[in-house]
Amino acid sequence: MQLTVHQAASYLGVNESTVRRWISQRGLPAHTVDERLHLNAIELWEWATEQGIAVSRRLLDQARRRPEDVALLSQLLVAGGIHHDVGGEGRAEVLREIVTRLPLPADADRDFLATVLEAREAMGSTGIGDGIAIPTSATRFCCTSRPRS
Repeated sequence: MQLTVHQAASYLGVNESTVRRWISQRGLPAHTVDERLHLNAIELWEWATEQGIAVSRRLLDQARRRPEDVALLSQLLVAGGIHHDVGGEGRAEVLREIVTRLPLPADADRDFLATVLEAREAMGSTGIGDGIAIPTSATRFCCTSRPRS
């Protein structure tokens, strides 16, 4: 779920200038989409928790009311493919390498996708063993377009 700076400020109980200051000075993750700042709800929640900043329960309630449709795994595999011999020194490098291999539209924000995958992986590993992982978030993002403002 993508949030505007205004929405993030509301969930955090601060004004927009505070959110912008936290982005520039305290590392609050934000992404530029169509020249506008957006925040990912999961990243916002994780960052606020790490910083000891209260977040409105409404954020979780809103996310539950607007669940994202996820295609069947078979559809996701066809759309995203199966990638083997993916190189990389660590989890972040491997995820970024996967993103470079995905069949995405030319205007897709691959950096944003890699960031979302890293955030998802931080919540819990998608690895299933023997060097195999199924990061379904990646395929979902390449099959559906992100909301635009």
